[in-house]
Amino acid sequence: MDRDSVLSRLEALLAEERACIVALDAPGVERASDEKQALLDALRDGPALDAALRARVEALRPALQHNLILLAHARDALRDALAALRLGGLATSGAAASRPASRIHVTG
Repeated sequence: MDRDSVLSRLEALLAEERACIVALDAPGVERASDEKQALLDALRDGPALDAALRARVEALRPALQHNLILLAHARDALRDALAALRLGGLATSGAAASRPASRIHVTG
């Protein structure tokens, strides 16, 4: 795959990764992360990038940062949801024991 194709795939992959993050699709995020690393390795391991390709790589920075922020928020939301479930699970007798299992909606 030539470098132009690598960058085109990376650009598309960032949008795919973002959709997986928003959907809390952990396997999709992991697949995107693995492919993203392979694409970045392909860029790094070749000869120096020309000015046009360097500019395209630099233009990816906001999308990369955006996805990183979304990942951090998703991680925090899941951590908080799990903590809430653990706290709710402390009551094991009386009325709390007869309630149905708690459900938490974390996608908005």
